[in-house]
Amino acid sequence: MRIAIVTGGLIEDLSWLKAQLSRYDLLLAVDRGLEATEALGLTPDLIIGDFDSYRGDQAIEARYPEARILTFSSVKDWTDTELALQK
Repeated sequence: MRIAIVTGGLIEDLSWLKAQLSRYDLLLAVDRGLEATEALGLTPDLIIGDFDSYRGDQAIEARYPEARILTFSSVKDWTDTELALQK
């Protein structure tokens, strides 16, 4: 199984990213990386983060009822990306 993890950061070429993500079996969005998947019109299978940098609609559960969502406190020993890698 191939898993794509989309994290935060500047993504200048969304069409390139969308083409790359089509090759994966599971899509995991991490905190602000959820904004990139939203811009692409993709629904992640798993969403992870404390959502302190996510600037979208905070009703994530309502927007993505089919996704598994793991929410963490912003006070933690691991970054959101590290948590995603552990999963």
